[in-house]
Amino acid sequence: MLQYFKPEIRTLLLVALTAIVLSVVGILMLKNFSTKGTPNENSIQGNQTRFFDGDFYASDGQHVYYGNGYAYGHGTPNIVIPGADPNTFTSICGLYGKDVTHVYYYGEPIPEADPSTFTFICDGSNVYGKDATHVYYLGQPIPGADPNTFTRFGYSKSATHVYYYGRPILGADPNTFAPICGEYSKDATHVYYDVELISGADLATFVVVDEKGEPCGDGDFLYAKDAAHVYTNEQLVQDADPQTFTVLKGGFTKDARHVYLGDTILANADAQSFVVIAVQEGSKNTIVYAKDATHVFYFDYWQNPYPAPHLSIIPDADPATFVLIGGYSKDAHAVYWGDGIVSGADQNTFQSVDYNYGKDSHFVYYGDTRIIGADPNTFVVLGLYVEYSRGGGYAKDAHAVYFYGEQIPGADPATFEAASESEMRSPNYIDTKDKNHGYYGGQIVY
Repeated sequence: MLQYFKPEIRTLLLVALTAIVLSVVGILMLKNFSTKGTPNENSIQGNQTRFFDGDFYASDGQHVYYGNGYAYGHGTPNIVIPGADPNTFTSICGLYGKDVTHVYYYGEPIPEADPSTFTFICDGSNVYGKDATHVYYLGQPIPGADPNTFTRFGYSKSATHVYYYGRPILGADPNTFAPICGEYSKDATHVYYDVELISGADLATFVVVDEKGEPCGDGDFLYAKDAAHVYTNEQLVQDADPQTFTVLKGGFTKDARHVYLGDTILANADAQSFVVIAVQEGSKNTIVYAKDATHVFYFDYWQNPYPAPHLSIIPDADPATFVLIGGYSKDAHAVYWGDGIVSGADQNTFQSVDYNYGKDSHFVYYGDTRIIGADPNTFVVLGLYVEYSRGGGYAKDAHAVYFYGEQIPGADPATFEAASESEMRSPNYIDTKDKNHGYYGGQIVY
């Protein structure tokens, strides 16, 4: 799914994923160091503490410590670096440190690095460093990088090579290289995406556009085109017409002849009448509704990951009367959940209650499933802010309590409520309660 998003957003996501990976590495390091000295056995000695720039490293005069408070839940570095010399240790801009004998990244020694010539490259990312013979990215030497000419400006380059996040862009000319937008870049003769050459791209007419029609705009999706071709990432969008090509919302595009998702033509869609109705973005998924003159389409990124997109046609849906109602949709003839019909639902009285619940004048539904016995006249979603249900799983009517559409046996709707904070932390952890029981995740605890 990352392939659909604007390069700047994807880059931020990759950076965030890198941070998560580094945190996991740090946690493994913490486990490894536990046999050499735990934080309790080697605690920093009060007013003797010296914190180095970036607060990743500290020294108490006896030991050097590492510890990212965000990664470990501690406010100060508290993990001993075995063998590090507190008298000569220094760190600038965070992740790299050195003493007289070693250079460290995330508290681990870098075998190839020379501390006598090592310098920190403080550029905001704090992931680069260099010595007399190597340039380092995330603590690893970059093959072929010349430390004497290495600079960084989002991308990085030496006298002979250009790099993107430590990977060489083969064939790129560092003397004429410049970024275009996001992960697109160029030199005097070629255009690149990430570290890949875009074969056949016309440098003179090459532009990057978003769904707002702006060159290198602030939209969520970026495509590129030149006088003869259209591109998604470094891939050619087959048969696309750059003169009529338009970027739509939700990662869709079209020209005068076709509708596309990524570089795939959507055969059932009519380009002349195709429009995106809505893009629903959740914490874990993105759903797109669209229509043309004869069909209503539904696309679920979670169920249809790139690179094999498939646009579902909602059976018999009427594009002229089709509307969204919360998490549901309806037209003049039926109610829909996703790309399927909610069997028996009355489109004239149906309303979305919230959190995947819906009701009409006769029945209550969870998703596309009727909740047997639930009373639509008294049914409400409780909106209890509890950890397990995230506020939406619990609901009730005059006769029963429900958790994600399932009735909780014996629960009393009149007294059902969220547990107190102390009860949530008790040995018998509960998230809700009534006069009879305590519950967790819809199950009776006591």
